[in-house]
Amino acid sequence: MYNFIFYRCGMRHEEFSYSSELQTNQGTWTRNPLCSSAIRSKNLFCTHGTAILQLNSRFRFSEPGLKNSITVLQNQLFALDHQKGELEKYVFASDFDRHSQAIEELNVLNVKYEQICDQLKSTLVHAVFFEEIELQERPQ
Repeated sequence: MYNFIFYRCGMRHEEFSYSSELQTNQGTWTRNPLCSSAIRSKNLFCTHGTAILQLNSRFRFSEPGLKNSITVLQNQLFALDHQKGELEKYVFASDFDRHSQAIEELNVLNVKYEQICDQLKSTLVHAVFFEEIELQERPQ
């Protein structure tokens, strides 16, 4: 049996962290690391893992529209992930107006992420409960 999870990472890997060198008094910005591969392989909300990619191939859907709805939500998560990565570049912009705009856009994006996660989880739980999807045999 596949063990999928719903873990909301908030796409933190698209954010940056600042680290400074005490000896040289210089700092660098680095992109945050991805979640562990153990989490990414099970997390249905992770756009950098295998679970989200395996979902459609691991289940049989009794309703063709259900599979399409799930694919649309997955694609929306991929698009948000890309958008967040692009916006993070401007969080540290020296132009205050661009910085403020990026922060506002990121807040809106985070709300969309939560909404899509809610919708994907609700769709999948409903489908399992009403037996609209069935786990396929695990490939050998």
